[in-house]
Amino acid sequence: QDLYVAKYTRTGGLVWVKGFGAAQADYPAALAVDSNDDVVATGHLSAAGGDDDVFVAKLAGLDGATLWQHAYGGPATESDRGTGVATDASGDVLLTGYFTGALNLGGIALTSNGATDVFVVRLNGSDGTPAWARRFGSAGSEIPTALGMDAAGDLWLSGTFLDTTVDFGGGALTASGADVFLLKLGAAGNHIWSRSVTASDTNWANGTLSVAPGGGVVVVGRFAGSLTTGAPSPLVSAGGTDLFVARYDATGQHVFSQHFGGAGGDWAVTVDARGDTVVVGGWFTG
Repeated sequence: QDLYVAKYTRTGGLVWVKGFGAAQADYPAALAVDSNDDVVATGHLSAAGGDDDVFVAKLAGLDGATLWQHAYGGPATESDRGTGVATDASGDVLLTGYFTGALNLGGIALTSNGATDVFVVRLNGSDGTPAWARRFGSAGSEIPTALGMDAAGDLWLSGTFLDTTVDFGGGALTASGADVFLLKLGAAGNHIWSRSVTASDTNWANGTLSVAPGGGVVVVGRFAGSLTTGAPSPLVSAGGTDLFVARYDATGQHVFSQHFGGAGGDWAVTVDARGDTVVVGGWFTG
C-alpha cells in the first residue's frame, strides 16, 4: 500500500501526481500548502514487525518534485505517526503526531511518559531541520488528530485522550473513556491554554479543525451520550453516535456548539470556517 499526492486546477484538471512507497504499507494523514504553493505532507511508514515511523515530505508546487523528506522513529515495534501539519508565513513547517517510547526528531530526543504521547516540532522550511520540539502526555494515551495555525503564528491542536489525567501546561484535564482535548500553543511551543470536551460515553475529535479568520477555532468530532462543551446545557446524542461542531474564541471560551444525528452512527471528519459560515463534512448510517 503506497501513498500519492496530486495537484489539480480549480476546474479539476490534473497538474501532477507523485507516488511514494516502500515494501510495507505507507499511510498519508495530512497536508498543508505554504505561501509558495509548495506542499508538505505527513503520515507514517510501516515496517515489518509492527514498527511505524513518522514521515514528512515537502514537494514543489510547480511539478511535485521532492524538495526534502525525513523519517522519524524510535526502537523497533514502537508506533510513531504524523497526524497534522501546518506552515507559517516564513515557510517553516509545524508538525504534530504521537509516539511511544523514544522518538528522535532529527537530533532532538523525546521520551514518552506513557502509552502514547503528543509531539509538536518546528522544522526549517528550506531543509526540514528541527528548531524545537515539545512533548505532552501522561501515563495514558494522548492522540492529536489535527493542527492549525492562526495569523499571529499561534498553534492549535485537537485530539483525543483516553482514560487518563493529563496536564498540557494549564492544569489537569481528566478523561473518562475517550474525550477530546484542545490545546493552543505560542509560536515557540509555549502553552497558552488547554481545555477538554467531555462525554458521558465515547467522544472523539475526528481528523481536522479549522482556525477561524476572526480568531478562535472550530473543532468537529463524534460522541455518544451527553457532551459537555462549555454551553449552558450538554448536547445529547440521538442514537449510536452523533457528530458535533463547536467553536471557541482565542482565549478558549465557548462560542457555540451543535450536534446532528439520527438513530445510527454519524461522524464529522472535516470542517472549514470562513467568516460567519462553517461547512462540515462527514458520513452517516441509517
